[in-house]
Amino acid sequence: LPHNIRNVDGPGFNGCTDDPSQLDECMLNHDETSRVRGTSNLVSSVLDLCGNDVPIIFMADTNIISQKVSVEDIFLSTESINNPLAGLVEFSDGDSPYTCCNEDPPTQFAMDRIAVTHGPVGLKDGGGQLHIRNLNGGASVQGDTIDTFLGNKGYVCNSQEEHAPIVALISYSSSELMQSLPLREA
Repeated sequence: LPHNIRNVDGPGFNGCTDDPSQLDECMLNHDETSRVRGTSNLVSSVLDLCGNDVPIIFMADTNIISQKVSVEDIFLSTESINNPLAGLVEFSDGDSPYTCCNEDPPTQFAMDRIAVTHGPVGLKDGGGQLHIRNLNGGASVQGDTIDTFLGNKGYVCNSQEEHAPIVALISYSSSELMQSLPLREA
């Protein structure tokens, strides 16, 4: 996603995702479906492609700075647009890993995120749900070393602006699957 911009002047980096209390200072996109300018096309494309009826897995370099600001905080619905990204849910432990960047000091920002639509989606009976079961990678503490997983040993390319890899285990449950199983007669 593009870098977010505050709608008020301020010193230093002019982002609005340093702290959840600053979110109201974010400059909205032109259709007011996101606190990040330049995302109207993303939102309308997801809505056109997926609507509000299919599960969505969202993986992105969000340029969100604080691990206390969630992807759900960034996307909004309006009276005229039911934005499917407004219902994104991240891993349930509540703290996104620090992933940016391979600099000195490293892992200062929690920019890379994986999220899913969590509520009933995609089925006539409303029974399908995506859940993030596990999330690995990045650093759990700002400035700390990268957690290793699945043989990963940290940064892959060792370039200065490289982000730490993250991986999620995502499951899908559906009551429709249970309903579609044939019953055997005794």
